[in-house]
Amino acid sequence: IVESIGEGIDIVIAEGFKTSTYHKVLVSESLPVPENVDSVVATVGRAAHLPGVPEFDLDTIHLLAEMIRERFLGQASS
Repeated sequence: IVESIGEGIDIVIAEGFKTSTYHKVLVSESLPVPENVDSVVATVGRAAHLPGVPEFDLDTIHLLAEMIRERFLGQASS
């Protein structure tokens, strides 16, 4: 995906790569967390819980955006 977009892109958000080694945000409101998912940096939703991984819900999605900016772009919240 990144190669097809070209240069100048800081973050790509894509769905459907749970077995890849790329960093992931796991989103689930009702399904249990799959066992084969790794590299999860955050979870969103009532059913998405992993030990030691920051959890967000739909009301705090802005905090997830801030965490992504700080962790992957090195930009502090303003």
